[in-house]
Amino acid sequence: MTLSFQATDFLSRRQPNGKQRDFFDSHAYDWDEINHNDPSKLDYISGILDLKGGESVMDVGTGTGVMIPYYLERLSTGHVTAVDFSPAMIRKASEKYPPSDRLDYLVADVCELPPSERFDLIVCYSCFPHFPDPRVALRSMVRTLRKGGKLAIVHSSSRDFINDVHRNGGEEISKDFLPPADIMSELFLEQGLKTVFSRDDEDYYIVIGIRARSDRHIRNTLVRTGQTIIKVTAGLAGMAFDGRASIVEIDEEEKTVIFDIYRYKKITGTKVGPILGLSDMSTPFKIACELAGLYPGDKTNKYIEAGNILEPVLREYLAKRPSLMREALGLADDAKVGVEEPVPREMCGYDHFHNEKVFGGLVDGYIQIDGKRDTILEIKTSHNIESWKDDQGGYTNVPMTYMLQASLYAELSNLDRVLFLVGFLDEPDYDRPKQWVPTPENTKIIVVPKLEMSGYMKQCEDWYNEYIKGGYTPEWTDKDEEVLKYLKAYKPKRR
Repeated sequence: MTLSFQATDFLSRRQPNGKQRDFFDSHAYDWDEINHNDPSKLDYISGILDLKGGESVMDVGTGTGVMIPYYLERLSTGHVTAVDFSPAMIRKASEKYPPSDRLDYLVADVCELPPSERFDLIVCYSCFPHFPDPRVALRSMVRTLRKGGKLAIVHSSSRDFINDVHRNGGEEISKDFLPPADIMSELFLEQGLKTVFSRDDEDYYIVIGIRARSDRHIRNTLVRTGQTIIKVTAGLAGMAFDGRASIVEIDEEEKTVIFDIYRYKKITGTKVGPILGLSDMSTPFKIACELAGLYPGDKTNKYIEAGNILEPVLREYLAKRPSLMREALGLADDAKVGVEEPVPREMCGYDHFHNEKVFGGLVDGYIQIDGKRDTILEIKTSHNIESWKDDQGGYTNVPMTYMLQASLYAELSNLDRVLFLVGFLDEPDYDRPKQWVPTPENTKIIVVPKLEMSGYMKQCEDWYNEYIKGGYTPEWTDKDEEVLKYLKAYKPKRR
C-alpha cells in the first residue's frame, strides 16, 4: 500500500527520543496532579469502546492507570492487561489498582509486544503521540489482536490542544504529535485495520479500527480510496450486479462471511427483531447478508403476496370508518380523525426516512387527528388469530418483532403510539386473497404505546458498526443453511 503524502510527511517527523522513559519515570508520582482527566469524558470513551463484559483488554501506555477502573466497571468476567514502558508508571498504577485475577501489569515497549492474537480490544489512551515509530507500534499491537478485535486511539481533548501542549512541553515531548483522523485511518488500513468509528473535534480524538479476519480481506480493502472502488470485477460489465461478487471469503472455521462493500443499506423495522435475536423467522447472519447485499431476501410466497395485496384494502377499510379509530384512540365523537396514505415507495426511493443514516424503511401510513400526525399505522395479516389473544379475550398480544418494527417507525417519526390494523385470514384465503373482505369479525384494531427504543436502537447501531461496516457477518447457525447454500453457489463469470 502506498501512503499519501500527508501520511508520509507525518511519519517522517517522528524519531526516537531516548529521554522519554526518564521523563515519564520522573513524573509518575505527580502525574495525576499535573494532568486533569474529566471523569465524564472518560465515561463517554469507555462507552464508545462498547465492552460487553467478557473481553480481554490491553491498556497500552496505561500510565498511572487512568482508564483501568472504567474498564473493570464494564467487564464482569473479562481481564485487563495494563502495559507501559515506564517502570515507575506501572508501579504507581499498581499501587492505585492492585493486581488481581482480573488485572495484571506488564512493563514493555509497545513496539516490541509478543504476538499472541489474544486481545479483543487494545486501547491507547493519551499515549499514541509518544510512540517513536507509529507504523511499528501499530504493527506490533495488531499482532496481539484477535481477528475481529478492535484497536482504539483515544484522547479526551482535541488534537490541536494535545499538539500545542506537546509543542510547548519540553524537548522530551516537543515533537510528539497526533495526525488528523483520516491520516490515522490510513495508517490503520496499512496494518489491516478497518476504521469503524472516528471523531476528531474540539472535545475528543477517537479512532477505532477492527482487525480484518483474513489477509484476503486486507488486500481487498486496500483497493479503496474513501468510498470509491478502484478495482473492477471481471465479467460484471454490462450485466446485472450479483451481490455475491462482494464476498471476499467464506470462512468455514470462523463460520462467517467476509465481504467488501461500498454502499450500506439501512436497518429497516423488519430487521430489528432478527438483529436482536428475537425472531423465529430470521437470524442475525441472514440479516447481515441482506444488508450487505449478498443475499436478496427470501423468495416471495403466498403469505407475503397476500399481505402486499391486502395492505391497501385494509387501509381503505379503516379510512372509511373514523368511528372505529375514535373508539380505539379514546377520542370524542366530534374529533376529526383520518388515515394519511404513505408516500408511494417508488416515489421516495423505498425509504421514508432520508435524514437517517442507519435506520430507514417504509411506513404503512399515519393516523391524523385534527389534521396532524398523531399515531403510526401498522398493517398486518395473520393466519393465527389465537396467538394474538390476551387473557381477557381481546387481541392485544402483539408479537415482539412487530412491536419493534412499528416502534422504530414511531421513534423516527417523533410519535408516541401505534395503531395496529390486523386482518386475520384462514388458510384458504391465502390462495385467493383478492376475494377476502375485511369485517369487524376478521379485522382487529390494537392501539399500543411505542416501546422505549433508545436501548434497542443502540444495540442495533453497535451491531451495524461492528458487522456491516466491519465487513463480516455474525456466525452462521444451522438455521442459515439455505442462505449459506445460496452464497456458496455463486460462480464468478470469467472473460
